[in-house]
Amino acid sequence: MVTAGYDQGGYPALESRQPPGAELVITPAMDRWLKHTVLNSTPVAHGYDTVLWNRDRLADLIQHKFGVTVSGPTVSLPLKALGLSYQQPCSRDVAREEQEVEFFLDHKFPLSQRLAKKMGADIGFEDEAGVGVMTRSGRTWGEAGHAPEIPVSMEHGGLQPPLHDHPGRHPALHHDGV
Repeated sequence: MVTAGYDQGGYPALESRQPPGAELVITPAMDRWLKHTVLNSTPVAHGYDTVLWNRDRLADLIQHKFGVTVSGPTVSLPLKALGLSYQQPCSRDVAREEQEVEFFLDHKFPLSQRLAKKMGADIGFEDEAGVGVMTRSGRTWGEAGHAPEIPVSMEHGGLQPPLHDHPGRHPALHHDGV
């Protein structure tokens, strides 16, 4: 059998070939939709209660949108081929104002640093509850090499646990003292 192959096609006829495998069920149109969906929306926009994409959620959406049932691992293959990867996201506060952040970093914080140094104090940051309302942990799909930004709300939700031992007294660090 080997010699017959060689006789018919020479050395190229003897090279190993990949088995054909199953036919692809995710079409190029689905590929484009998958990439657009992952990069331009969150699962919240599709009725889920999370901002993180996973392959099972995407498989569920493919089934609802295209009527094609695929497994989560099957969804991973085209996502990786499209230049996406499953990675740890970074959070972005939806109410964040870049000018305010810049002003704080350039003007307010240096004053606080000088005062803290003068007092021999450390500076710590904490919101009223210690965590944001939409704190999420986990991974999501995004462009390989670029951590996805997840929109979150850092609203406090009215939680105000006692952070000091004197009722009615709210110590704060200002540029001229405590």
